[in-house]
Amino acid sequence: MISVDRGSLRAQLLNEIAEEMSCLEGDALNEYLSEVGFDPKELLVDFEASLKFLEASKGRRRFDAARVMLSSSLPKGKLLNFDVSRKRTVFAAVKERMAATGEMTVAARNQKIASEEDLDSFLEACVRLGIIDENGDLKD
Repeated sequence: MISVDRGSLRAQLLNEIAEEMSCLEGDALNEYLSEVGFDPKELLVDFEASLKFLEASKGRRRFDAARVMLSSSLPKGKLLNFDVSRKRTVFAAVKERMAATGEMTVAARNQKIASEEDLDSFLEACVRLGIIDENGDLKD
């Protein structure tokens, strides 16, 4: 009886598919994908969603890194002494710039700040990232 390593057969098959796909483009690629059981349009949608997720997660990592840099031993900036309405005004300005420039997103918070602590944390991170100064003014 012949011993068959299913893992190597699977890897070989995947390599052959990848090689075949790398040689094709346009209609020929779409036809091949359909033949092997994939919907090209669905694959494109999945790919675009993956790219958006990757971009959002990069922004989230930057935000988290800035948050980690904050420590209770650091003196609190002027920003935290502002009243909530001033903080919300600064947040709105940052959000407007994000929409215009695409520099970063608030995706992890679904574009919302649930509490004053969230607002303070977000604004502190923006100061650390150099997006705003301690007076709440946008930096260029």
